[in-house]
Amino acid sequence: MKAGDLVRVKPRFQPRVRHPRGWEQRDYHGIILYAMERDTGFFEYQVYGDGGSEWFCDLELEVISEDR
Repeated sequence: MKAGDLVRVKPRFQPRVRHPRGWEQRDYHGIILYAMERDTGFFEYQVYGDGGSEWFCDLELEVISEDR
């Protein structure tokens, strides 16, 4: 994965949004803006999606379409 790739968050790691009737998971997808390698060797990605940008671990994401 790299900057410019279109990704979605795997269902297990979808962010939860509070609604008047309780909590609800949403299908979060977006474009990778920035990648950073952590001390552990795993990468974290800043993903810009519907509600702004959020950080996700590489294990939480799957590529929909690669930037070519």
